[in-house]
Amino acid sequence: MNCQLTVTRDFHVSRRRCGQKQLRDGVSEVTPGGRIPRIARLMALAIRCEKLIREGVVADQSELARFGHITTARMTQIMALLNLAPDLQE
Repeated sequence: MNCQLTVTRDFHVSRRRCGQKQLRDGVSEVTPGGRIPRIARLMALAIRCEKLIREGVVADQSELARFGHITTARMTQIMALLNLAPDLQE
């Protein structure tokens, strides 16, 4: 006698702290939006800072560094992202 049993069940994988994954019952309630990578946020910041300097809202990078409570060296690193090739910036 050949007996087969098929079980169908809805489940989803959720992420816990430190990247651990956990199986959960049911369908996922929310579609994960995901986090924006840090480098993308820094690129957006560099573009915004360049625009502020170009429009004359702030005088230079050192003034931006003071407003942002960071060193001028760090501001230079962020602004250097603008020197990347356009396809890398995207």
